[in-house]
Parts: sequence; C-alpha cells; structure tokens
Amino acid sequence: MVPWLSGSSRRAAAPAFELNRLAAAEAALQANKVNLQNLDVALMLATKEEAVPQMELVSAKARRAEADQSCAAVTRIEGELGWWNLLGKALGNDGVIALCVDDAGPELASAYQRTAARLLWIPIHGVDPHPGRNGKKRAAGRV
Repeated sequence: MVPWLSGSSRRAAAPAFELNRLAAAEAALQANKVNLQNLDVALMLATKEEAVPQMELVSAKARRAEADQSCAAVTRIEGELGWWNLLGKALGNDGVIALCVDDAGPELASAYQRTAARLLWIPIHGVDPHPGRNGKKRAAGRV
C-alpha cells in the first residue's frame, strides 16, 4: 500500500513529478508514432511492390500451363499426323490400290487375250470357238 494514502499519522509527501521526464516521454512517444507511421508507409509500399511480382508469377504459371497443354496437343497431333501420312501412302499411287492393280495385271491381260482371241476367231475361221451344248460346232452365220 502506498504510504501517503494510508490513514497513518505519518504522512509522506507525494513523490516529486519531473516535468523533464514527462517531456522526454512525450517526445519519445511522438518519435515512435512518427517511426510507426513511416514503417506503415514502408510496409504498404513493400506490399504493393510485392504484389506486382506475385501477379506476374501467377500470370507466368497460367501461361506455362497453357504452353504445356499446347505442347501436349501438338504431340498428340504429330502422332496422328504420322498415321495419316502412312494411310495416305498406303492408299496413294504406290499403295494398296497400285499393288492390287499390279497383281491383277496378268489376270486382266489374260482375260483380254482370251476375249480378243474369241472375238477374232469367229470372223477368221467362221466357227464358234465355244461349241453348243451338244458338242457340235455351229456355223459362224448362226452365232
């Protein structure tokens, strides 16, 4: 308990109040307020300065994701393009159709020669090269 507030008969005097200490405390408080305001301004500027790189980082990540998707699409299309090129070659001038025509060439030539021989045989020899059902040869005029 504070002795000057107690009800004792011996009263002590209140401690002396130093105005210099009060002025120094007020000056320190004011300096700290100014310092705090300066720090707040510096923090705000630093936050704003940090926000720009943060936004650029987010934008760069988004562009990177788009680029990765584009690369994946290009890779997929390149793979499909290879198959389409192969199909084009297979169905082109040197492909399956040409091989089928080459394979059919001798058969077509043989069929042509048989047909031409049959057509030429009738007028030259006057006989049907293919006998009737009864095996008799017919005259060319009756064909």
